[in-house]
Amino acid sequence: MTGMKRLTCTLAALTMVMWTYIPVQAEYKGELPPDLDITINFDNSAITGKTAITVFYLGRNPDEIEFTAPAGARVSYVAPKAGRYVTRVIVQVDPPNGQPLIEVSGVLHTCSGHTSLVFNVE
Repeated sequence: MTGMKRLTCTLAALTMVMWTYIPVQAEYKGELPPDLDITINFDNSAITGKTAITVFYLGRNPDEIEFTAPAGARVSYVAPKAGRYVTRVIVQVDPPNGQPLIEVSGVLHTCSGHTSLVFNVE
């Protein structure tokens, strides 16, 4: 009986620890057309290090594209159109510090830490 009580307490403690570390939550930002390229404008001018940008295409054939924004720069990237069998596009931004600005096909967002932007493709 003591072993069961100890196991229950251990599992409860583990659950509490895992509950306090909530994973990064994505923000839904709207819809993207499947037949237009995705334009990404990124303002990394206030950031002292490189920022990683990853575009995930989810659907029948998942794919990803990676960009790196240099420190202190403003850059534009063009990701290929989502295509016919893509249902969702996720843009992840990983700045080393600060709050860079990103614009994805006209949708502006200020990133604070690791950021995931979700778009439906319709």
